[in-house]
Amino acid sequence: MNNRIEINETYITKQFRDRISFDHEVFALEVLKDTGLVPKILQKEEMTLHMERMPGMTLREVLKEEQSIHTLLRRIMTGYETLLETFNRKTGKYPVLEDLNPGNILLADEQVYWIDFEQYHFGTKQEAVTALWAMFMCLDLSADDLDAVNMFIPGELCTAAVQSVSLTKERRKAMKSVRSSSCVILAGGASSRMQGYPKGLLHLGEYTFTEQILYRTQIFDRIFISANTEEYARFGYPLIPDIDQSIGPLGALHACLCAVTDPLVFVLPCDMPLLRTETVLHMFAERTDEDAVILACHDRIYPTVGIYRKEVLPVVEEQIRKKDFRMRSLLERLHVHYCYIDDPQEVININTPEDLSDIRAHFDPSVIIRKKA
Repeated sequence: MNNRIEINETYITKQFRDRISFDHEVFALEVLKDTGLVPKILQKEEMTLHMERMPGMTLREVLKEEQSIHTLLRRIMTGYETLLETFNRKTGKYPVLEDLNPGNILLADEQVYWIDFEQYHFGTKQEAVTALWAMFMCLDLSADDLDAVNMFIPGELCTAAVQSVSLTKERRKAMKSVRSSSCVILAGGASSRMQGYPKGLLHLGEYTFTEQILYRTQIFDRIFISANTEEYARFGYPLIPDIDQSIGPLGALHACLCAVTDPLVFVLPCDMPLLRTETVLHMFAERTDEDAVILACHDRIYPTVGIYRKEVLPVVEEQIRKKDFRMRSLLERLHVHYCYIDDPQEVININTPEDLSDIRAHFDPSVIIRKKA
């Protein structure tokens, strides 16, 4: 995450890059405010939080200085159990922290503090417990420490825990490529089947499609919106207008490849708000040296959900000169890896009012945490 953080002697100011992450953090801190496990909110503004500065060192810093953290593990696990049960008592659900890492745990004398609640969803206690276990198992711990960690995980959760470790390792591998990539949300379509209303500004729950996608793409340090209207400037991200607005997605991809400086560009359409962050990371984890990695589900491919090398720009330009504006024609000329997923709901496109009504009828608002505790 690339939120702006300013640290004072007594407080921390955190400016968020998207509204959902801001609401997540506020919600969690208010739920946990009486536990002594999290900083207090001193003041909150639109997309900005002023929080009490907590003492101590992060677990990541402690690991650099100590060969063993055996004596700290019980305190960390006890604090985590309190965190989970407090959430469950107040909301009836458990938070599954999606970015749980040693930099988000502060250790000070006998106290453990938990920071950074931008990315989480509600799930089962099993999911929440295995998230912490997976974080520990990905550290370079001593044999004694590993034994202590393994005691924390009940036997019946072992299968899920192993899968969680695998996903955590895949996420870390993928992030190396993500850090050198730009993300572009494609929002320049005419929306003719939506009577011309910009699809990225439609709402699912209390948030727009674009806000949903911005939340799920906060793994990227550099995010742009491909749009031909200033209406999308409200989200605070740089806009990339099409150079030629008459050639559809290929024209948007062309403008994106021209505008960004990173070697890789990840693009996705603004009318696909249910695509998961883990799916994006899975695409990056599968990438090797291909020109493009394209998402596929069952027997359908999605050329506008993909990782493209900036070096394919000359191929795109040649295709435009030939007036062949089909994305599939482009893929036929590239070295492409297709990344398959099983859940068709992730790749649902909302093109018509009927599509919108259908997805709203089946959308689970608990996927995105509500503002009020």
